[in-house]
Amino acid sequence: MARVTRKLSRTGRLMMAACAVTFALVFLELGLRVLDPFHAGEAIDRETFARAILVRDDAGTLRLQRGATASLLGQEVAVSDQGFRNPPVKIPKPEGTFRVLVIGDSVAFGWGVAAAESFPRVIETLLRDAGWPGDGRTVEVVNAGVPGWGAPNELLFLRDEGIALEPDLVLVTLVNNDLTDVLQAIAPSDDPPPLVFPDWVRASYLGRFAEQVTASWTGRTARPDFFLTLDLAPEPVQRASAALVQAFAAMKVLCGAIPFAVIDTVGTAEGWRLEPFAEGAEAAGIARIEAFLATEGYRERYSVAATDDHPNAAGHRDLAAPIAAWIRTNVR
Repeated sequence: MARVTRKLSRTGRLMMAACAVTFALVFLELGLRVLDPFHAGEAIDRETFARAILVRDDAGTLRLQRGATASLLGQEVAVSDQGFRNPPVKIPKPEGTFRVLVIGDSVAFGWGVAAAESFPRVIETLLRDAGWPGDGRTVEVVNAGVPGWGAPNELLFLRDEGIALEPDLVLVTLVNNDLTDVLQAIAPSDDPPPLVFPDWVRASYLGRFAEQVTASWTGRTARPDFFLTLDLAPEPVQRASAALVQAFAAMKVLCGAIPFAVIDTVGTAEGWRLEPFAEGAEAAGIARIEAFLATEGYRERYSVAATDDHPNAAGHRDLAAPIAAWIRTNVR
């Protein structure tokens, strides 16, 4: 009888220990959900949003899910049946319409801001308020931004779909991570990739917390760098800039007589710019619109969220202003 009692006692202690550990984990999980010191909620929000609105086509290219609806950082997003974050685009183009096509990535898409706050929509508002183009036509700006796109995707879209939209002006965005993506393809970094735990661990805030602490300890964290100053070796930058110029030059050829320009955001408000790209674009006859947000205190002023460097509504307004001014001055 004493042996059975000791066995039950040992089992009871194990059960009590298991209950204590479970209680502690649940307590920690609830505490992390309330305090969220590493902003795991933002990361979960972004990932849930991306799964809802993005798909890959047969060629593996990211596309917006036609007809999808989702929310990000409290902003509702609706994708049209044509696959744009934009009102329906009429084909053929209605008479009396001056159509501007903006092609880009998550910045043009308006990641984390309302549709009306994205810089393509702000450009449309600024031009209409200014009475541009002033010949009786109504300006219409089509937002063809897709998160995750770069110059190769933009070139293919323009060739396969963009020209068919009958634009009167084509604008393509260039941001820092377009350059760093090309640099990574030309000369892959030896740095270890960002640490990502298995999905079953990341399903909880506690798992996210452990992931981010471990990543910080091991130096395997990563953040977007859309409008932060680059500090890169000159020779790879020359090669990457040349590759980008080549891609944009191909887009310009596709446009034919349609005016074409690159919205160049790779520079600083203090005057620095990506000289190899600027010089290459000029030599290739590619128009550039300088729309620089990089400045001291960018994250405090423009970041859409604590862990997300996409521009907020103020950033989109400050992007739109020089673009609209360039259009009024240079396009007839």
